[in-house]
Amino acid sequence: MTRRRLSGGTIGVLLLVFFLGFFLPPAVKAAQDETAELLDSAESLFKAMKRRTIPRSGWG
Repeated sequence: MTRRRLSGGTIGVLLLVFFLGFFLPPAVKAAQDETAELLDSAESLFKAMKRRTIPRSGWG
């Protein structure tokens, strides 16, 4: 029975796949949460603009 050793390139690819699988899902979830928060803020701004109830600021 002979054993085959993994080459350095194969080990590198396996490590890359492992780390992407480990770190990518939380990063995608965080980006989705940020996007949802941004869309909610924009929607409330547009609703306020439609009602013409935007508070005046010192900018103009």
